Amino acid sequence: MATTYDFSGVRHLVNVGGGNGALLTGILKAHPHLKGTLLDRPKVVERASPSLRELGLSGRCETVGGVF
Repeated sequence: MATTYDFSGVRHLVNVGGGNGALLTGILKAHPHLKGTLLDRPKVVERASPSLRELGLSGRCETVGGVF
């Protein structure tokens, strides 16, 4: 999806129920102009935050804990 969908008109992407953020991080890595928000339960996004830092995406991706 990261390479087949045209994200050129998108500036911010929200992944609701995004779990560990694998889909969102793949898209953000492929499209450096994008910013993102990962929304999932607090304990889930808490586990995703270290991966975002390690991938150098923490400045472009916010994690939000919540119930949707």
